Amino acid sequence: LGLAAFAGYLYWDSRQEAAMERDSEALVGALDQIQAGNLDSGYAQLEELAGKEGGAAIAAMMMRAGIAQQRGDAAEASTIFKSVAANDKAPPAMRELARLRDVTLNYDKMTSADIVATLKPLATPGNAFFASAGELVAHAYLDQGKRAEAGALFAQIAKDENSPESARSRARQMAGVLGVDAIEDVDALLEAQGIGRDNPEGAGPSVETE
Repeated sequence: LGLAAFAGYLYWDSRQEAAMERDSEALVGALDQIQAGNLDSGYAQLEELAGKEGGAAIAAMMMRAGIAQQRGDAAEASTIFKSVAANDKAPPAMRELARLRDVTLNYDKMTSADIVATLKPLATPGNAFFASAGELVAHAYLDQGKRAEAGALFAQIAKDENSPESARSRARQMAGVLGVDAIEDVDALLEAQGIGRDNPEGAGPSVETE
């Protein structure tokens, strides 16, 4: 999360080289502390930067939210995520990430309708967070008894080549449970998993008999 926030900051503030250099050093210093396991120190180092305006402040806020979540302070993390998500001056990708992280953090406390309303704009193919948001929306559909909508969304994730293979695999299984065919090329899938058509158990090479 910290690295993603840092990358987003670099892109957002690239035209202000002098300021970026100073703020980059602050972010790198905080990251060093975090990676060393010094969460409290990293959190403190980010406080001043998080109070400013601009891309560096957004990056610092996201990092502080991540630290708060890791320390078990869900309330503080959620407050920060909501603040970033509502900041129209923040990069769109950072706002979407903050929205996704906040829903993930509060999923069990939210109604399925609120989850769908919040994440449906992200749960579309082509969005950077399609797979993660799509899984949450699909499960919210299941909570609402909308099996057809959930199955269709799981199938979309399973067929999306831009989504992580772990997410595609989970979505493929869920789509199958819901009776939706999410496999476009059976042979390619079997080959990727090291399984031959004549050897479905994957115990060894397939054998053709005369």
